[in-house]
Amino acid sequence: MNTHSALKRIGPLKDSGHTRHAVRQMKRRIGAGLVLFALTLAASFLSLSLVQSRSQQSPYVLYRSFLHTAIAINRNYVEEPDNSFLFASAVEGIARELSGKVSFATAELIASASPVDDVRELNDAFVRSLQAVREQLHAANVESASIDEVIRSAIGGMVSGLARKHSDSYSYYLPPKKAKELSESLHNESFGGVGTYIEYLPEEQKILILGVLPETPAFEAGLEVGDLIVKVDGVPLADIPIDSPEAARDRIRGKIGTRVVLTIEREGVPTLLDIPVTRRNIDVKNTFKVSLTDSIGYIRIDNFTSEAPEEVKKSLEFFNSSGSDGLILDLRSNPGGLLDAAVAVSSFFLPPGKLITYTQGRVSADGPLHYKEYRAENHSLIWSRPTAILVDRRSASASEIVTGALKDHGRAVVVGELTFGKGSVQEIFPFDDEYEVKMTIANYFTPSGICIHGVGIEPDIIIPPDVIAAATDEDPVVKRAVEILSEKLDRPD
Repeated sequence: MNTHSALKRIGPLKDSGHTRHAVRQMKRRIGAGLVLFALTLAASFLSLSLVQSRSQQSPYVLYRSFLHTAIAINRNYVEEPDNSFLFASAVEGIARELSGKVSFATAELIASASPVDDVRELNDAFVRSLQAVREQLHAANVESASIDEVIRSAIGGMVSGLARKHSDSYSYYLPPKKAKELSESLHNESFGGVGTYIEYLPEEQKILILGVLPETPAFEAGLEVGDLIVKVDGVPLADIPIDSPEAARDRIRGKIGTRVVLTIEREGVPTLLDIPVTRRNIDVKNTFKVSLTDSIGYIRIDNFTSEAPEEVKKSLEFFNSSGSDGLILDLRSNPGGLLDAAVAVSSFFLPPGKLITYTQGRVSADGPLHYKEYRAENHSLIWSRPTAILVDRRSASASEIVTGALKDHGRAVVVGELTFGKGSVQEIFPFDDEYEVKMTIANYFTPSGICIHGVGIEPDIIIPPDVIAAATDEDPVVKRAVEILSEKLDRPD
């Protein structure tokens, strides 16, 4: 299982660590007050005779997990949580789980507990709600529900409600099976799929294509950056239960060699397009380099995987030795990657110790939560010559960290479009029942204090989208970057 620091991410951004460390850290944050909660919980649980669990998991462990989840949200979520709303969302989650089996007065149950001001009151309200559910199930003589299902549905409802309230598609509940499948392919391993980077848009119930890898089924089928997937194999996404980005990704993936039909909306096209794509192994390629002129080198980074820094390092060393005086770093349509990779690549352009980015959560009485700085590594500076960075509206997360750092320190001129604006930090909280909650705990900031999330990085030189779209042969963004670097080289500071 991926671990505590490994699961601090920006979109696909992540770091590395150990799960046991995550559990220890979480328990420290919960603090001594949990002991009193646990005693209250045990007494409350003894009074409940909910329908017998069919699983081997202790119902007490499941019930305790609800409490731990509520505490983790209250102590860590990036926005101040509303416990009345959390309770209402938990009850609504139970109602959805028991739909068709039994109906109970959801609104009355929620109203009877209002207001819920803190975790203790949330815990008490949840105990009473379980008792009400027990009575309804008993009265209806229902035998098909279990305590596992009821409590897990409450946890899932609480987390999904929180995410909806704050339009946060990066926070979600992962039941045990999905938690085991969370480990992803950012370490450049081959995986089965079509070759796209995607972002699930829960409000619109669509999948946005952030990037299309070259020489992949998606590229060959004609899928484009900016396409919106609205159906998979003819089934509207609105009719498919998708509760996380991983679930959205799973709808597209499948057995190697099988075909999936993606129905898309494309800007400027009045009708939906059905595009069949055959799944196969996808090998992620990270970088590409070429000399544009005798004095200007070009490096494109498609994704910040663990291998990307070493590839960029070799390319920079090549351009140093070949006598290049300027460099274009192309991060267009780069959806992100590993935080470590973004820090390492930034370090190649900055003196040791320079601030690259920092994280900060909500501000508590004790100061900002989850504050952490990331600085340029020692002995890592390779390229100190003029640099231009190319970005567009699909450049996200790790791309924005690198762009923001080099822009703020005056190490690069940024050319292109306003970037995507994905700069939030997620952490995975593992619990006793082998489920996990992925939660947004902080946002990333540039060295000058600009919050990346929801804002993006504004270029120094903006190339309007209509100019880019109207280009036929020559790339107008690359052309402008070459002109800027050439002027700098002709008139050195």
